[in-house]
Amino acid sequence: MKENAAANFWSKIALQIGIVVITVVVLSVGGWKGYKVWQVNSLIRQARSHFEKNDYQSALIAGRRAIELNPSSKDATRVVADIVDRVGIAEAVHWRRRVAELNPGSTPDTLAWARAAVKYANFLSAKNALDAVPQAARANANYQQLAAGVAVGLGRPQDAGAFFAEARRLEPGNEQHQFNHAHWTLEFDRDPARREAAEAALQKLTASSQFSIHARRALAGSKTAGGKWEAAFAESQLLVADAAATTADRLQHLDLLDRLKNPELETFLAATQVAAKDALAVTAVLHWMNEHTRADAALVWVATLDKKITDDPNVASGVAACLDAAKQWARLREHAKAGVWKDKEFLRFAYLSRAQRELGDSFSADSNWATATNAALRAQESTEQLILRANRWGWRSQARELLWSASNGMLAKWALERLARLYQAELDAEGLLRVSTKLAEVDAKNDAARNNIAAILLLLGRDTEKATAMAAQLFAKHPQSAGIASTHALALHKAGRSAEALALLEKFPPAQLREPAIASTYGVLLTSAGRPEARQILTIAAKAPLLPQERLLVTEALKKLSN
Repeated sequence: MKENAAANFWSKIALQIGIVVITVVVLSVGGWKGYKVWQVNSLIRQARSHFEKNDYQSALIAGRRAIELNPSSKDATRVVADIVDRVGIAEAVHWRRRVAELNPGSTPDTLAWARAAVKYANFLSAKNALDAVPQAARANANYQQLAAGVAVGLGRPQDAGAFFAEARRLEPGNEQHQFNHAHWTLEFDRDPARREAAEAALQKLTASSQFSIHARRALAGSKTAGGKWEAAFAESQLLVADAAATTADRLQHLDLLDRLKNPELETFLAATQVAAKDALAVTAVLHWMNEHTRADAALVWVATLDKKITDDPNVASGVAACLDAAKQWARLREHAKAGVWKDKEFLRFAYLSRAQRELGDSFSADSNWATATNAALRAQESTEQLILRANRWGWRSQARELLWSASNGMLAKWALERLARLYQAELDAEGLLRVSTKLAEVDAKNDAARNNIAAILLLLGRDTEKATAMAAQLFAKHPQSAGIASTHALALHKAGRSAEALALLEKFPPAQLREPAIASTYGVLLTSAGRPEARQILTIAAKAPLLPQERLLVTEALKKLSN
C-alpha cells in the first residue's frame, strides 16, 4: 500500500511538473511573439516619426528593420514605400507593388503602385498595376489619368485621348484634366470642331494661375505646327512675357521672329543671351545661334561669359560646334586639346579628330577618332551623338563602322536595327544579309532575321540548299506568317515547284498577297502559271523599293507577260 501511495504521489508530482513546464513554454513562446509584434510596431512608429521630421535615413533604417522582423507587415512595407518615394528612388516601384500584393483588391494601393511606376518611367509595371485594378473601380479620374500616362509612356500617345476625355468627364472642373484633354486634341485629333473646342478650352485656361503658361505654350505650338505663323507669334509674345517662360520658349519665339523676318530678332536674341544664366541655357542658345548661321557671333558672345560657365562640358562642346561651323580649325584643335569634358569626352576627341583631319594630320585624326569611338560606345546616347556628327561631316564610312562596332556589345540590337534601316534605304542586299546574319548570331530565336537570310540568299543565288532548308523549317514553325510563306514559296519556285508554291501562297488573304514585300514573289508565281491577274500584282510590286535582285525578277516577269 505504501509503495502504491508513493508511486501515486510521484506520478502526481511529475504531472504537475509537466503542466508547469508546458505552461512556461507556452508563455515563453507567446511572450516572444508578443514582444516581436511590439518591436515591429515600435520600429514602424520610429520610422514614421523620423519620416515626419525629414530624417529619411533613420526612417529607412527603422522601416527596413521592421520588415526584416516581419516581411508580411503591411504597415512596415507601406512606410518604406513612402520613404523611398519621397526621396525619389526608383526602388519605390518595388515597394508600392509589394504593398499592393499584401493588400489584394485595394484600389488605392494598386493606384499608388501605378503612380510610382509612371513617375519612374517603368511603364510596363504601371500597366500591370492598372490591369490589376478591378473593372468596377476604374470609373475614377485618377485611374483614367494614369492610364493615359501609361499609353504615352508605352509609345502609344494616340491611345491616351479616350482616357483624358473620360477623366475630364468624371471631373469636369479639374483644370489638369481640361488641359490634358485639350492639349491631346490639338496634337492628335484632326476634327475641326473638336480642335476649335480644344483651343477655346486652352484660351480659357490662360486665365488660370496654375495652367496659364502651359495653355499659352500649347496654343503657340499648335499654331506653329499648323503653319499659322502670325497667330503663333501672337501667342508666343504673350508666352515669353511670362516670368515663368523657359529658354526653350524664348528659342521658339526666336524661330518665329526669324521666319517672319521680324526686326525685333536681334534685340530679343540679346535679351535671351542675358537671360541664359546657367550652362544648359547657354548651351541651348549657342546651338540655336549655330543652327541659324550665327556661329561667329556666338563665339563673340561666349567669350564674355564667366569661366565657370564656359568650362562646363556642355558649353565646351557647344563652342566646339561653333568653331567647327566657322571653320576655325586651328582654334578648334586648341579648344579640344584643353580641358576635360567629363561625360562629353567622346565629343572632345571627335572634334579634335575633325580639326586635325582638316589641318592635314590624318594619322592623329584617325587615332583620336578611335578614342572617341571607344568612349562613345559606353552608352547609346553618346553613340547616337557621335554618329550624328560623323554624318554631318560627311564621314559616312566612320558612322557605319561605329554602328558595326556597337553591334558587338550591349548596344547590339539597337545598332543592328539602325544598320538594317540604312542598308534597306540603300537597297543593299549584301549589307542586309550581313546585318541579318549578325542578328541571328545575337539572338538565336530571331526567326525574322533567319527568314531574311534565307530570302536574300535565294535572291543572290548563293547557298541555295541551305536557304531552301531554312525557309522550309521556318514555314513549318510559322505556317500563318505570310512573309515566311513568301520566302518558302520563292525557294519552291527556284526548285521548279512553282505550282506548289502558288497554291501555298493563295491560302493567305488577297490583301496580304498585295503587300509589296510579298507581291513580287506572288506576281512571279502568277506569271509562271499564266494567270491574267499577274500584271496587276507585278505592277504593285514594281512601285515598291525592291532590292535590285527582286526588281530583276519582277522586270523579267513583266517582260514575259509582254511577249
